[in-house]
Amino acid sequence: MSTTQSSSDDVVLQKYHRDLISGSHILHYHNVLDAFGHLSVRHPFNPAIFIMSRNAAPGTISSPNDLIEYYVEDARPVDPNAAAGFLERCIHNAQQPDDISDLLVRNTHLGSSLAASFGTSHSEEYSPQHVVALMRGHGFTVLAGSIQDCVMRAVYTQKNAAIQTTALTMRAADSSATAPIKYLSQKEVADTTWSIAKSAHRPWGLWLREVEACGLYANSA
Repeated sequence: MSTTQSSSDDVVLQKYHRDLISGSHILHYHNVLDAFGHLSVRHPFNPAIFIMSRNAAPGTISSPNDLIEYYVEDARPVDPNAAAGFLERCIHNAQQPDDISDLLVRNTHLGSSLAASFGTSHSEEYSPQHVVALMRGHGFTVLAGSIQDCVMRAVYTQKNAAIQTTALTMRAADSSATAPIKYLSQKEVADTTWSIAKSAHRPWGLWLREVEACGLYANSA
């Protein structure tokens, strides 16, 4: 590898680190995450590795030193001397009778069960049928093709859930209501998914400014 290519790769990896930290701050700022929860991303040059923070509140991570690389295969840290990580980092992994029932995805076969819940499309390339999984007693998991899209999807999943809850509550309180709530059709879902992806930079830019202007967060990546 040439020096120029190595330098270019370092810049790309630094951008991933910075966006991963910023994304964690944004999710905390918007109350999607509190002291718990985490954001992860595949390594830009090695798909067999993913990156996520050490076991810390997402609003407090601030530098690449807070990030750990793990092998996708078994969620083992690349650096055996790495800081303690999240118990529930095994998101690639079917429950056995003797599993600890603490609602955490703490091993690879539980992660496989979670991953299977997203399903796959019938296309030749991998594409999930679902991008959000509601986890019993443990919030929800979101998939996306980039950190920015994942953060946006997570924020609006929570906002839309609140809107849907309000709509269902209002309808239940109205004894005269007869028409069912009209949800998006499959075509509307497909069309809006495409159009929203084209404007993901707008909320990301705004949310970055918000966390940068807040005195709580720091990002030295």
